Amino acid sequence: MERNLYELFAQHTVARGESPFTITVRDDGNAELTYRQAHERILRLAGALAAVGIEKGDRVVLLSENRTEWYLALYAVIRAGGVAVPLYTTASAEQQDYIIRDCGARFGFVSKPILYENIRTAAERQFIATVLFEETTPELPRTVTLARFEATGDPVFDPDETRLPSFEDTAVLIYTSGTTGEPKGVMLSHRNIISDVHMLQPVLNYISGLRYLSLLPLSHAYEFTVIQTVVSMGGAIVPVPVMARAVEYIAKGEPTICCAVPRLFEKIYHTVLQKVDGSGIVTRTLFYRGLRLGEKIYRYLEKNDPIPFPANLLFQFYRRLVFDKIRNRTVRTIQLFISGGAAIQPEIIRFFNIIGTPIVEGYGITECSPVVSVNMPDDRDVGTVGPALAGLDVRITPDGELLVRGPIVMSGYYGKPAETKEVFDADGFFRTGDLAVFTDNRKLKIIGRKKEIIVMASGKNVAPAKIENMLAATPWIEQACVVGDEEKYLAAIVVPDFDTLREWARKNNLAFTDDAALAAHPAVRKLIRSTIDEVNKRLESHEVIKRFHILDRRFTTENGELTPTLKIKRRAIRAHYREIIEGLFAR
Repeated sequence: MERNLYELFAQHTVARGESPFTITVRDDGNAELTYRQAHERILRLAGALAAVGIEKGDRVVLLSENRTEWYLALYAVIRAGGVAVPLYTTASAEQQDYIIRDCGARFGFVSKPILYENIRTAAERQFIATVLFEETTPELPRTVTLARFEATGDPVFDPDETRLPSFEDTAVLIYTSGTTGEPKGVMLSHRNIISDVHMLQPVLNYISGLRYLSLLPLSHAYEFTVIQTVVSMGGAIVPVPVMARAVEYIAKGEPTICCAVPRLFEKIYHTVLQKVDGSGIVTRTLFYRGLRLGEKIYRYLEKNDPIPFPANLLFQFYRRLVFDKIRNRTVRTIQLFISGGAAIQPEIIRFFNIIGTPIVEGYGITECSPVVSVNMPDDRDVGTVGPALAGLDVRITPDGELLVRGPIVMSGYYGKPAETKEVFDADGFFRTGDLAVFTDNRKLKIIGRKKEIIVMASGKNVAPAKIENMLAATPWIEQACVVGDEEKYLAAIVVPDFDTLREWARKNNLAFTDDAALAAHPAVRKLIRSTIDEVNKRLESHEVIKRFHILDRRFTTENGELTPTLKIKRRAIRAHYREIIEGLFAR
C-alpha cells in the first residue's frame, strides 16, 4: 500500500505517464496536463518549497477555486513533507484569519489577488511568502507568481526521500464548518485518507473511462477524498472553477462521474419538468407515460423482482424516444452521480435512474476522512446511505447516535486535546453526532444531527433537516429553517427559489418591482402555502408545518447564516429573525 498521498499520485507517472491528469475546459479548446507533466511540475514546486524553508510538518494554506494548479500545489506540499490546509473561497475573512492563526500556517498558495486580499493581513503576519496562480500588475508585496516560484525549484531536492511523509503523518488539516462554534482543524493522516480511498475504489470500478467532474469545493473533505480515489486509479480530473457553468463543463469535458449535493439534482429535475410542462401535448404525454412506467420498473428492481417482458420492452421504447434525449441535453456522458451532504428525495433518485444516470447516496463526516458508507451503483435501497465500508466497525448507541471505529477515523482536532477526548468513547469509537438506524439488511439511514433535534411541547422529537430537505426539494423553495422548540407546533422560515419564482410570476402576469415585493405578493404566499401543504401530506402529524414566513433574501455565508459547506447555522438564524419567529408562535 502507498505510504502517502504523493505516492498515490506518483505511481502512475510511468505506466500512465501520458494519460491526462487534468483536463481544463477553455473557450478555445480543452487543455490536458498528463501525469508525467504534472509530476515534473510537482517536483519543481516541492523543491521550491524546500528552498524557501518549508520543513516537514509545516502547514501550507491552499485557497483557490477548482483548477489544475490546486492539485499541483497539494502534491508539492505533500512531497516537501508539509501539511495541506485547504480553505473555502466562500469563507469570511474572519474565518480564514482564524484558521491561519489556529494552525500556524507558514506559506500559502492562492489563485487570485481578490482572494489574497481576504488573507493578506494573516499572510503578512505569518507566511514566508504567498504564491499567486494568476499574475498581478504591479506585483503585491511578499507574493510571487506560480511560474516564477516553480522556476526556482530543484526537482532533485530530496534524493534520499527523507522528506516523504510516513503513513501516520498528518496529510491535511480540514476545518469543520463551525455550525455551533469556532471551526476545528481535523487532522487526517495519510493512513486515514488512503484507507478511505481503497474502500471507495469498488464504487468507481463501475465507471468506464474514469473522468471525474470536480464540482464541489476542494476544501470539502468529501471532494478531497474522492479526488484521491480518482487519482489512485489513474483517472482524469475535469475541474469546474465556476459552479454556474457546470452544464458547459459537462458538455466540453465529457466527464463520466461526479459527486454533488442534492441541490444540483433537484435543479436539473425541476428544470426538465418545467420544460416538459411547457411543451406540446404529445411530448407531455410521452414523457409522463414513460416516467410512470419507469417508476414501476424501478420498484421491481427495488424489490429484486423480475421485470415483466412487455413492460421492459415498452420502457426501452420510451428510453430511446424520450429519456435518452433528456440525458443528452443534461448530464450527457456522466455514468454515475454520488450524492452526499444531505438527504435526496426518492423521486429524484428514481428519475435519474430512469434517464440512465444512476445516483448513489453515501454518508460521511469530516472526522472520518470522510466517507463512512455508500451504496453501490446496482443497489436500489432508496433512502439509505448504504452499508458501512469494509473494514469499519459501526455501532448505534441506545439513544440513536452513530459511532465509528476504524482506520479512517481522525487522530484528533489540531491543538485541541480536550475537544478530541470528548468525541471518543471508552472503546475508541468516534461519536459522529448523527442519529441513525440500521435497516434489516444492515444499511444505514441517517435521521439527523443529535444537537439539532427539536423537542416540542408535547415531548415529541423532530429532526428538522428531514423536513427542510423535503421543502428545498420542491421547485419553489430554495432554503428553509424549521423551528418549534418547546412549542405546540412547527413553523418554518422559507427562502423561495427566486430564479424560478420570477419566471413563474412573469408568465402569470404578476406585477412586482423586486424580490421583496415578490416575496410579499399574496399569489406567492398562496403558492408557497400549497407547496408546504403537499410536503405536509408526507409527514407525521406532529411534523407538519402550521405557519411560515417568506424571506426576501437568501441565507448566505456572508451574513453568517450558512457555513462554507452551505449548511444552515440555526443559532444565527434564530438570532437574526427572533421577532419573526416569535410572531410565528404568537397566540
